[in-house]
Amino acid sequence: ALNESWLTGGAQGIGGIRPLFAGLAAPWSDVAFLALAALCLALIYGGYARIISSRFGRALKVMREEPSLAVCFGYDPVSLKTRASVAAALPAALAGALLTYYISYVGPDVMVSSETFALWTIVMVGGLGSNLGVLLGALLVQSVYSFAPFLKDWLGVSSDLAGSARLGLVGLMLLACLLWRPRGLLPERLETRS
Repeated sequence: ALNESWLTGGAQGIGGIRPLFAGLAAPWSDVAFLALAALCLALIYGGYARIISSRFGRALKVMREEPSLAVCFGYDPVSLKTRASVAAALPAALAGALLTYYISYVGPDVMVSSETFALWTIVMVGGLGSNLGVLLGALLVQSVYSFAPFLKDWLGVSSDLAGSARLGLVGLMLLACLLWRPRGLLPERLETRS
């Protein structure tokens, strides 16, 4: 992205991107964007639910738990991992596109290492292998991210300390979850057959 500045804007990125619903009046453009984001979330959630219950989803679970067993069943590990990466990349690309229109900017400094930390924390706090758990984790971690800046007003601390408290609180949430709920708050339900 940095080298192809003619396409991506280089280190400065591309700003001033017109919002998706710019033609609507002020509150309705936000409502329309929220509805679009909710629709995308519902479609992705439903799509992943179908994938998990499909033969491909079961093959991924076997690959995750016992890779050698998956090979014995005739699954190609490289093919499974490639298809899983594509299944994960499509919603990530859609989320990135929505974020770009939401903040009207795209550049290399949008996704920093703290965002990666937050994403892994969302999955680990919510529950590994659980779609509903990931939604819960996203709600909890984003709540901490959103409310941490208000610490400066509530507790009378500096803005720098409130900004640092954001990552610290998320780290404490992750640590507490790892100590007391290592599989997450809503872990994957294991099917038992009798």
